[in-house]
Formats: sequence, structure tokens, C-alpha cells
Amino acid sequence: MDVIVLAAALVGLAVTVGLLGIQQMVAARGQLSWRLKAPPLSKPPPQRTVRRRAMLLRPREGISRLWWGEPDKGLALELERAGIPLRPGEFMALRLALALVMGLMALIFGAPWWAMLPLAILGYRLPMMMVRHVKGRRLAKIEAQLLEALPLIANALRSGYSFLQAMDFVSKRVEDPLAWELARTVREIQMGANIDAALMATAHRVGSGDLELVINAIVIQRQVGGNLADLLSTVERTMRERARIKGEIKALTSQQRLSAIVIGSLPLFLVMVLMAINPSYGGLLFTTMVGRALLVTAVVMEALGVLAIRRILRVEV
Repeated sequence: MDVIVLAAALVGLAVTVGLLGIQQMVAARGQLSWRLKAPPLSKPPPQRTVRRRAMLLRPREGISRLWWGEPDKGLALELERAGIPLRPGEFMALRLALALVMGLMALIFGAPWWAMLPLAILGYRLPMMMVRHVKGRRLAKIEAQLLEALPLIANALRSGYSFLQAMDFVSKRVEDPLAWELARTVREIQMGANIDAALMATAHRVGSGDLELVINAIVIQRQVGGNLADLLSTVERTMRERARIKGEIKALTSQQRLSAIVIGSLPLFLVMVLMAINPSYGGLLFTTMVGRALLVTAVVMEALGVLAIRRILRVEV
């Protein structure tokens, strides 16, 4: 009884910490405005109110650095690229809370004590896996929006706009997340930042190979001269060709990826069926030392197989 009470108290504490972190994430949306607002170059349409938290330009000192992290580095950079409005300290608190909850759930529901560690590790890793998934989706959306934004910038330049005016024009006519990144770059330049440095900082902050290609082309053009509108049109055609080739590769490897999913999920499905049909027989995998060793070996080999298949199907374009 004492163990159950202690476990329930720890679970309540972990849930409270998690709810506080979620509340911070929700409160960050729509409440934080830009630190400085420069006069717009043209009258903008009504702006969306959902804005993400901008990191400070300089790192904090002492213990505060552990909570805020360093700008554009490590975990702070990963959260920035994923578009998640959490401080590194808040995110780590959520990870620890989820690890504690999942570890104690095994104890509360009567699972063996050795099941607490893998469940706690899984709970600790799940938020980071989610961050990487969200970052990948956001990155893919930015790269897709670039194909829409580059012709707009090129046409604006041909119409007589300066490069800064063209970026401000496009930032008001595309959707987030690209609109947020372009507007932030324009704001930094208006605050006095060097144009090349602001563009390279944007490429580093976003982490997109396509955006880095565009920014490198712009920086080189600023150094050697040339027609920027024609250059952007050429880069756009190159990016569209890359997108077409990626689509063909994805279509050609779709059958192999489906086979990998089926083969990878088959052992788990068989274990579940075995436990449902004959629990006493399938339970030997969890109650005997030999069964546990076989189970660990199977999990390791399954993970190695998934990694090998993903490596084979990954084709760089």
C-alpha cells in the first residue's frame, strides 16, 4: 500500500510538471509580439496572431543558461527548427516528467520491476522523437513554400522593388512557417544587421538545404554582381528538378518501404497474438531468464534491421 501511495504521489507530481510545461507552450502562442516593430514598407494585410517565441540574441549566464539554453545551438536550435515555443529547460522538464510517469505506470499496473527502466527510457525519448518528426514536417513545408516564394521575389525585383522590399512583400503573401522566417530576417536587417550575416543566420536557423542553396546564391550575387531576378529563376528551376527526382525516387521505393513496415511489425504482431491465445505459454518470454534474453536479442536485431533498411532506402539528391 505504501508503494502504491508513493507511486501515485510521484505520478501526480510528474503530471503537474507536464501540465505546467504545456500551459507555458499554449500561453506563448498569440501573446508574444515582435520586440521591435519597424514601419512596414507597404501596407500589409491583417496579420495572423500566432507567433512563436523568439530566442534572445545573447546567452544567459549561470543557472539561467540551463533553463533558456544558448541561442541557435543544441536543444534550443532543435526546438527553433521544429517551431515549438518551449525553452530548453521546459522541454527537459517535460521529458523527465514523462519518463517518471511511464516508469511508475509499470509499477502501478503490476508489471515486473525490470520493465520500469525501458518504459522510462521510452518516455524520455518520445518527446525528442516528436520534435524530430515535427521538424521534418516543418522543413518539408518550408522547402515546398520556397518554390512558391522564389518566383514572387524574382517578379518583385523585376518590378523595381529592392531586395529587402521584395522579401517583405513575399513574407506577407505566403503562409507560415516561411512567412515567419522571412519576416524575422527582414526585421533583423531593419534593426541594423548586415544583410549577408542575417541571411546566413536564417539558413542556419532553418536548417534547409534548399534554403541554404538560395541564400548562398544571393550572397555570391551580392559579391560578384549580376541579375538577381534571373539567378533566382535559375535556382527555382533547379529546385523543381530536384523535387521531381525526389518524387520519382519515393515512388520507386514505395514497395520496399511497405515491405519493411510489414516485416518490422510482424514480430510484435505475433507476440500479441501469442499472448492473446495462450498467455501462459507466451508469458515465458517475460518471466524466465532465457525468455528475457531472447526478447532483448530480438529487439536489438529488429532495431538493427530497421536502421539498415532505412539506410538502404535513403537516397541523397
